[in-house]
Amino acid sequence: MAPQVVGCWLCCQHDPSKEVREAATESWRAAFPDEGKEVAGLKYCYGDIVHHLRHNLSVTQASIKADRQTSPEDTEHVYESILSSSLLCAATTLRKLDSHVLCVDT
Repeated sequence: MAPQVVGCWLCCQHDPSKEVREAATESWRAAFPDEGKEVAGLKYCYGDIVHHLRHNLSVTQASIKADRQTSPEDTEHVYESILSSSLLCAATTLRKLDSHVLCVDT
């Protein structure tokens, strides 16, 4: 497993698209079939997950618009999708991890 992709993989489990959510969740369960392996993977990739979430939560509508040729409505939709999936990912990840991991300085 490449730790750099775990943040994106976790965020995709909260994507507005049902197909994306299902594919991400099914592949995650295949890679981490039990809770112990899942928690171990989250702990191992914690720094990369936090890095991904920090990046996503610093995105602005202006930065999305600069990267794409989209309408204002599409830009707003992408922005809201990124924020909501990232916040849900953070909440889910924090719930799954032991409290001592939350004290790690990244």
